[in-house]
Amino acid sequence: MVIHAVYENGVFRPIDPVELPEGRRVDVFVPVTSPDHDSTTETGANAKGAAAAESRLLEEINQGLSEADWNRYHALIAQRQCESLDIAELEELTSLADRIEQLNAKRMDRLAELARLRNKRLPELMDELGITAPAVL
Repeated sequence: MVIHAVYENGVFRPIDPVELPEGRRVDVFVPVTSPDHDSTTETGANAKGAAAAESRLLEEINQGLSEADWNRYHALIAQRQCESLDIAELEELTSLADRIEQLNAKRMDRLAELARLRNKRLPELMDELGITAPAVL
């Protein structure tokens, strides 16, 4: 989900209504721009098109498994470590792992696309978004 907001008096104020429970913690990613850049002065179809493309890419970058699927994945991992998985559970774990891999591949593709759109190197963009590469085992 991408929420467009204005920063005023130390607070991010959403431009449109937001459907989240009160008190819900969220992460806010603010693209770093040059000091003389002000998105409020951009006009025309190009600026709107670029903003829409960025919003779409950010939404796709943030897609992942549901909380229920993550909980099930971790439960199955724990069962595997205890060597108590049956065949159906092993197939379920494999299916979830495949979905995670597909989502991660799609995420990297969208990150690369966003980096090209912003004319930045991928590591620079990932750093700006607070995304760290997983440790290699």
